[in-house]
Amino acid sequence: MNKGGRDYLIKRFREEGLESYRSIVRFFERNEGELGELEFEDYFSVFLEYVDALYEIGAHYKFLRFADQVIELSIERNIVYFEGKDIFEYFVYRKGLALLNLGLLNKSEGIALELLKMDPDNRDYKRLLYKIYYRRRTVDRINMRMYGVVFLLFSAFAVFLELVFFPVIGFHVSGFDLLRLGLFSIGLALIAVTELISSYYSRTAMLSQVKGIKQKR
Repeated sequence: MNKGGRDYLIKRFREEGLESYRSIVRFFERNEGELGELEFEDYFSVFLEYVDALYEIGAHYKFLRFADQVIELSIERNIVYFEGKDIFEYFVYRKGLALLNLGLLNKSEGIALELLKMDPDNRDYKRLLYKIYYRRRTVDRINMRMYGVVFLLFSAFAVFLELVFFPVIGFHVSGFDLLRLGLFSIGLALIAVTELISSYYSRTAMLSQVKGIKQKR
């Protein structure tokens, strides 16, 4: 491709990129043949933005497929930094996030642990591992949360009885409002305690993994 055609194509791509991530994806997929004729450095720059845009729009399965290509290219061409970005770590980290978003927690955990082996003090990597453990709820914590929701539903039903049903039939129960408040409070407390336990467990598990990694270095 001559210089004029190259400059025009990249200019159009940049203009599309100013609109939205979806515009980047549409432009790349519509003009993939022409973009493939660019010199490697220009193509690689455009390709990185396309793969990044796939993540941003939530096309995680497609992102995972192309992220692997980016990682392979960076290794084959011995590219560590490109346009100020550590390509390997950046896209491996985003792979971990995409897997987490898809609910593939075991695979995401494997990536998070590998990243922490490279940089155990990295806050983003530690946060990723924390999120994985937070999502991986135990049966007991799931049950506690469900019990909390049940109590809240009973509380809502009590509101219906008190405000709609009882007045219609002319029925009054002394202290019913206290019962309703008690049900609501118990439900809310169970959910809050469950979240606190989840957060504590996740942080403890994450810190334990980081400590183990540091001890092995």
